[in-house]
Amino acid sequence: AFDPKKLRLVEYNSSSGNYLFRGNIPIKRQRFVYEELFARMSEQSEQELGFPLPKDTLILVVSLINPFTEKKLLQIEEQYAEKNPDAIRLYHHPVYGALSSPDLYPQMFKDFMLYAPVLDEVNELTPKIKQWMIMGRSRPKAIYVHCLVGSDRTGVVIGTYQMQYRGMSYQNAMAEAEEVAGRPLKLLKQRGFKWMAYYLRDHIGVQTVGNIKQ
Repeated sequence: AFDPKKLRLVEYNSSSGNYLFRGNIPIKRQRFVYEELFARMSEQSEQELGFPLPKDTLILVVSLINPFTEKKLLQIEEQYAEKNPDAIRLYHHPVYGALSSPDLYPQMFKDFMLYAPVLDEVNELTPKIKQWMIMGRSRPKAIYVHCLVGSDRTGVVIGTYQMQYRGMSYQNAMAEAEEVAGRPLKLLKQRGFKWMAYYLRDHIGVQTVGNIKQ
């Protein structure tokens, strides 16, 4: 069920008027809780920025949930978005993690993998989020990134975004993800997160990622 305490404001773009939030799935009792989601976003904006969410804000829901094991939940989101296009738009991008750690491979093989990363295409999702953040429209947007509990998959995507666009190091991004989760990230997501850190630092050239090995 939707937990308002998991919702956090990640970034606000004063030029576009767009927001980036993270949290868990906005569903309770098989119902998409739009009003509660909007109210919590507005409260966070008031607390951190000094003003509430504009009433005409369009919510762009970025759902990371599994289309197989969480199919019914995805259908609830899809049905609500279809019936309420003026309130929300839905973008589905499942995230699974990685089976193996990049630290297990020699540098040559790791470099090869970084040029063709099989990383749930998180490397393609974060630039989309950035583009949505800076895109000026007649209505402000609130981008809401979520998985089921708002910890592991959400932590990977938001942590990658933080490293790629907000100058956060891998160590700090991982620490923040674990602080939000209240525990270490699950193993597959830890590995996926680490692959993304190597991808950003060694392939894209984001040197603020810093030290990755632990």
